[in-house]
Amino acid sequence: MADDELLATYSGLGTRDGDNYFKGEECLACVKDLIRFLRDDELVSSRIRRHLGQARILQRDLIPILSNFHEDKVVRNDVLKLILNLTLPAHLVYGNELVDKKNDLTALKCYSEVETYLRDYKEAFASEEKSIAVLVNILAEHLKEEWHSRQEEDCIAVERVLVILRNILYTPVAPNEEKRTDDDCNLHDQLVWNLHSNACHQILLYLSSSPEERSLCLTVLEIFYLIFRQSSPEDLVRSCQNKSNKQMRIADSDVLADLVEREMSKKKQEMRTLGTRHSRFGGTFEVHVLFINVCRREIGREESGSGLAGLVLAMLL
Repeated sequence: MADDELLATYSGLGTRDGDNYFKGEECLACVKDLIRFLRDDELVSSRIRRHLGQARILQRDLIPILSNFHEDKVVRNDVLKLILNLTLPAHLVYGNELVDKKNDLTALKCYSEVETYLRDYKEAFASEEKSIAVLVNILAEHLKEEWHSRQEEDCIAVERVLVILRNILYTPVAPNEEKRTDDDCNLHDQLVWNLHSNACHQILLYLSSSPEERSLCLTVLEIFYLIFRQSSPEDLVRSCQNKSNKQMRIADSDVLADLVEREMSKKKQEMRTLGTRHSRFGGTFEVHVLFINVCRREIGREESGSGLAGLVLAMLL
């Protein structure tokens, strides 16, 4: 196949105008053609797979189509099928061919390039919260129906979503390429947090504990293993203990805050029942009648000019 034909095929998926994505009129036919091209791709060189990875059609077209047109089940199912094919681990794509050509530098270069594009796909799902949200909503949409009333295409859609989650979790991280600090979370941690933020773990726990979904248990087990692959048992136990201690501190602080609030409310109630004056003004007063004997004496004419002063003096004597 010529590169021009491949370019014309994925160019018909749709176009982006700012934050809006518009699906092409031949979007479904283009998706089917891309699935067929990947099925007929050369095994060792993986020319079609590498070309689509370099063109970033998953980030540029497939994720926006899945996010904005997920209600169109026909297009959605084929897009999921194409994403599943693109996110397949490199060792599953090559199989034993790479072992037979381990001295072939061209084959090793193609293999390394495919792994680079797989990390780009993982970064796209880790950074785009809406992409994981759409996958979780698809799972919830099909799982809310009783297992005996589901159609075959519903079961296939659930399996495809779970395999996509397994594929993007399987892709190993490259610390040298990410260039992060020791205390910073890596790409895998961001993806796990994105899954947790969209309540994907609740659906996985339901699938693992439901007897009707036992056919999916192995895939769910793989997903759980890949989620905790980078964590040691000691780290997990330590994380649970820190979380328990933190919850206990929060509970103690809540109890203390409740007691303080009750005490303040009690004091306010007591203040309402008392008067507004200070307590030192309370008590009783006794009035005693004093009998003062005033000695009156004659005031001469010569003292008439200071009669008031003489009267006061007489009262004091």
